[in-house]
Amino acid sequence: MSKGLIFFGAMLIAGFGTNFLIRMLRDGDFYIAEFITSMVGVSIILIALFLKKSNKSSDKSY
Repeated sequence: MSKGLIFFGAMLIAGFGTNFLIRMLRDGDFYIAEFITSMVGVSIILIALFLKKSNKSSDKSY
């Protein structure tokens, strides 16, 4: 499940984050929807990595 979340978060960042950066650097425009969506992608990746790490540590305790 965490691989799917990491992939989904990476796709959000790739799709919306690059558009946000290109428009910000080229035109100076700040699109809040693209910024929020890319931050959601970052948070999904962080949650997936945290879940992956916690699953590994709980497997070792048994």
